[in-house]
Amino acid sequence: MGSNTHKTLNDGLPGREMIIVNRTDNPVDILRRIDQKRCFVIGGGKTYSKFSSYLTHLYLTIHPLVFKRGIRLFTKLEKEISISFVRLVPVIAEEGIFQFQFKVE
Repeated sequence: MGSNTHKTLNDGLPGREMIIVNRTDNPVDILRRIDQKRCFVIGGGKTYSKFSSYLTHLYLTIHPLVFKRGIRLFTKLEKEISISFVRLVPVIAEEGIFQFQFKVE
């Protein structure tokens, strides 16, 4: 989780181990500390860009809100990412919140 995202989550994410990363952390060093087969990267464009080479799946939860501006999903990519659609999962369907799941090729 990016440090800015961590600041916005007052109670963190209950029941989940969190590793807070900052701009000087090396993704390889962070990934070596994880003893699980899978983990989730959450944050903003800088955090996603930092770990983009290691992604196997991409889960985008869309909230039906419109802003004048926002945070880019990726701020700087080392290479183009090719994805294929896997499925659409309703999160809170009555509020129009859905998660799009993709596999990174």
